[in-house]
Amino acid sequence: MIPDLERASMLDRVFEMLAPRSLGDGVLKGTLVMALAILLHFAVDYGLDGYLWMPPADLILTTILVGLPFLVLMMTALAYFKRLELRLFAFSRTDPLTGLPNRHAFFEEAAARLELCKGGAVLLVDVDRFKRINDTFGHETGDHCLKAVADHLHAITRSGDLVARIGGEEFAFYFPKMSAEGVHSIESRLCRTLNIPAPSGDHAVPVTVSAGAAIVTDRQSVEVLLARADEALYRAKHSGRARLKFWSETRDDPGLHEDIAIHPAA
Repeated sequence: MIPDLERASMLDRVFEMLAPRSLGDGVLKGTLVMALAILLHFAVDYGLDGYLWMPPADLILTTILVGLPFLVLMMTALAYFKRLELRLFAFSRTDPLTGLPNRHAFFEEAAARLELCKGGAVLLVDVDRFKRINDTFGHETGDHCLKAVADHLHAITRSGDLVARIGGEEFAFYFPKMSAEGVHSIESRLCRTLNIPAPSGDHAVPVTVSAGAAIVTDRQSVEVLLARADEALYRAKHSGRARLKFWSETRDDPGLHEDIAIHPAA
């Protein structure tokens, strides 16, 4: 190993050893340091004077002057590392372009909410002809459109709903306690044309999305529901885009099943 790297590694290990991992750990390490400082003072006194004696006031003053700053430093370091840990945790679960939760966060959070709610709907949303947008207007405009779509999708959510970017131009929703009728009611807002101003400001880019929906009917996993929504999305794309389709077990006549699900008989 290179000597400089060796020294850096050793310093990292020392710092990791001294850095408190919790409040209790910080207090314990601070107390130990104060005790070592007092013992060092005793050793110095014994080496210089030949006897072990220290006035109580001197002992208290030494403890405060040596131990308290170290405790303050460790508590500051603890707070800093805790904030850093939270920021890194949030960063690992956030899509950097749109600010929405990423794929990992969606699967984890949706599974937890699905376990509590045991119902609702999962939607898979895809930006229509996104490759054409990139090829025609450039990737900067494409990224700008993705951010605008993310804002549009987020505006549709209620308190407790979850929306995430799970792929390039793919987004996913989990709507707890939402029926097929509830999903159908947001279709016009979800799939309407968005005229997104280009970054240059000299034109607008018309953007639409297609969506596939899977209604939770049993204890299905997020993976199963998303796969079903993907099948429905495929049908939405091949039915003209800018629309929402529901997953159906009736492969031979899915449209009839959807109508029944959305408009139940009286």
